[in-house]
Amino acid sequence: MSSDPSPQQRAVVHPQPPRERRARVWLGGLLLLSGGFFFGDTLHRLDTVWVMLAQWWPWALIVLAVVNLARSFLRVESLLAPGLLVLVAVVFLAVRQGIEAGMVINFAVPLVAILGGLTLLVSVGSAAGRSWTRILVTGRVEAVGPVTRTLRPRAVLGEVRVDLRGCPGRADGGPIVVHPTVLFGHVRLDVPKHWVLTMKRDGALLTQIRDPGTNPSEADRTVELEIFALGFAGVISVARGD
Repeated sequence: MSSDPSPQQRAVVHPQPPRERRARVWLGGLLLLSGGFFFGDTLHRLDTVWVMLAQWWPWALIVLAVVNLARSFLRVESLLAPGLLVLVAVVFLAVRQGIEAGMVINFAVPLVAILGGLTLLVSVGSAAGRSWTRILVTGRVEAVGPVTRTLRPRAVLGEVRVDLRGCPGRADGGPIVVHPTVLFGHVRLDVPKHWVLTMKRDGALLTQIRDPGTNPSEADRTVELEIFALGFAGVISVARGD
């Protein structure tokens, strides 16, 4: 007889909605086209783009606004952040070895755009969107079923928002245990107002902890929540709500 929990006992995370999938396709395609356009003659084509932006700057502001709104859709930390770190290291080593800066720019800038575009396209419909880790991006996860394991949201130079307001509690009736980890990032937990909260701060260094502080009365208590904060130079916050 299998001991695996049933689907109803697992913490359920919503799949990618069609709007998010479309956003990833469009943004990924635009980055791929941009990388191909700049490849090999980046400085001259950047100058051309700059002249065009000088004439059409209102449209550039609109594009910038759209990009900022789309940040909440991008969950590409599994490939994008490590790839950018490697690319920065390669560029630095190339410059230090005496390679001309123009040649480095001609390849580095297009590769950044191509890397971002490929990552976005690959991430469409993948399980990466269910990750509780955010690196260099902002994201949101939601648990609506009984919890069967320790929850580990992580934010590195980014933000992750964990919505537990639709979670009925732990499958075995015990306390829900959360280990948030932040490194120059922010983890936010939205919990029901009747949950009993215990915050352990021993692992947080130079990290701001924001929690409601006051637990409900004995008659109103429902689920126990234990939070073990771990972080450096970040923020961990808890908000109560219905």
